[in-house]
Amino acid sequence: MKMATLLDRAARWLGYMKADQVQADWLRATAREEQFNMPDLTRTTAQLELYERLSWVQAAVSAKAGIAATTAFGVSMMEGEDTNAIENHPFELKLSRPNPLMSRHELIELTVIDRDVTGSAFWWMNRANEKTPPDEIWLIEPDRLSAIPDERMFIRGYRYETGMGEELFIPRHEIVHFKRGHPRSHYTGLSPLGALAVTATGDLAMQQWNTNYFGKNNAKAPGALAFSDMIADDRWAKLKADIAEQHGGTNRQMMLLRNTGQGGVSWIQMAMSQKDMEFLAGRTFNKEEIYNLYAPGLASMTAVNATEANAKAGERTFLKYAVWPTLVSIAEKITNEILPAYGNNLVGAFEDVRIDDRAMLLAEQQAAERVYTIDEIRQEYYQLEPLPEGRGDRLLSEPTAQPATDAAPEDPAAQLTQVFAYQVNSGIVTRAEARTSLGLPPFQQEPPQELKAKFEAVAAGKAVGVPPEKLFELVGLSTDLLPAIDSTATIVQPKQLPPPQQDAQPEDEQSQDDNAEDDTEQQQQEMKAFRKWLKRRENPDPDDFVAKFMTGEQKASIVAELMEDAAGSDAFFREWQSYP
Repeated sequence: MKMATLLDRAARWLGYMKADQVQADWLRATAREEQFNMPDLTRTTAQLELYERLSWVQAAVSAKAGIAATTAFGVSMMEGEDTNAIENHPFELKLSRPNPLMSRHELIELTVIDRDVTGSAFWWMNRANEKTPPDEIWLIEPDRLSAIPDERMFIRGYRYETGMGEELFIPRHEIVHFKRGHPRSHYTGLSPLGALAVTATGDLAMQQWNTNYFGKNNAKAPGALAFSDMIADDRWAKLKADIAEQHGGTNRQMMLLRNTGQGGVSWIQMAMSQKDMEFLAGRTFNKEEIYNLYAPGLASMTAVNATEANAKAGERTFLKYAVWPTLVSIAEKITNEILPAYGNNLVGAFEDVRIDDRAMLLAEQQAAERVYTIDEIRQEYYQLEPLPEGRGDRLLSEPTAQPATDAAPEDPAAQLTQVFAYQVNSGIVTRAEARTSLGLPPFQQEPPQELKAKFEAVAAGKAVGVPPEKLFELVGLSTDLLPAIDSTATIVQPKQLPPPQQDAQPEDEQSQDDNAEDDTEQQQQEMKAFRKWLKRRENPDPDDFVAKFMTGEQKASIVAELMEDAAGSDAFFREWQSYP
């Protein structure tokens, strides 16, 4: 032992081991006192047995552990205020198969169960020292392991009890201790079953009484037959034997009373019925008390008469106040004691299981529009990269199309649709990014509305003689889309129309005033039809459109307007043509 101590000191002096010594006097004093006050592990064993026997505790803990075990875990790199996820980090791969006999689900589920039932859960790391990543991760039963307080190191290691009277020492760097907060101990976690001791004992007694009532006593209520007259002893003995044979039970037999002074034979009830004792209400109260401590919100989720609104509110409460704090506690312990072996600035975290109020998030984002640019909103709310070509370097204006709000706010699907419709319409995210967030595959090609500007640019370049293949390559379009350019072909320059003849003034000016309003409305409808007619035809000739209400100047104005829209990029393509 002395030689090992000398070697340890030499290794620390040479820098091979971290000299981790407690400097604070109060910590040394605490460790010195705790050496003689460590709790007996038999209490931990009793807590595990209670978990096996008490249905309400097992239901609450198992519900939380099951959700925690199915929640994804990831490792990220801290870079300033941002975190960048690392795909397939070595610890993630190790966690997916921690040891030859366990899966990730089993490891996380049992960790949460041990932590909630006993207050402590232990991982054994198969590694040489604290700077080495683990080769294996095993779960150790909490009723076999306890910390060893040390005045110099605070925790010298851990004591493992085999159950056969043998004790093994495990170094501190091999153990990761997940524990619930204990206000009176730095070495053990606090089990909620301590606060539920009376409730748990009473509920077990109620279960046993109910079982005996229907099992041993054949559901016979305790009572007595009372006879008003005196009965001879021989007849009395024979009567009792007959009743015991026909009605007797293994525990509570029917009692017979004689000489009671009342007329005839009467039945006297000797105990309260289950209904009078409020038996079911008592067990329900015990369940809710246990659920409120272990899994708040679970009672309203699983109640027989729960409405959909109550169940959803209970689910939100359960995930936020029961599951999420447990996941954060486990992830932070992994970050502090395991991930430093893989490198610096690594952070582990479980996927956020809390149900967000999407309507509130949308309102918060709408308020941020007044001071945030599009890129800032993408970074703040969606952790997305800035838009290319500086398109996101501007304040976000109000969207032209408001998201639909017909569905009830409580409907998660409607809320999700509302949020993504707002994001796409306002330009915060692209349609491809929105589809990725929804888990949908990407478009095989860009949507036609997003190609409109490119097609118009190609049409303008084609009008000045640039080959369509080169135009498609220049704007980043696939040549498979070449037929689509036909829909944006240029418009033939209309022939110069003669000025319209002036109509003679009608004799009845009052009749002309009455029809003026009708003529104006028909003229507007005809102008709209003329625009559609030009857009739907390849190389249209405006003279082919027979106009009854439009003037020649109006037709020429519409043609010029459409040509300006289609050839807005003409200068760009002329400049491109001049390149060698």
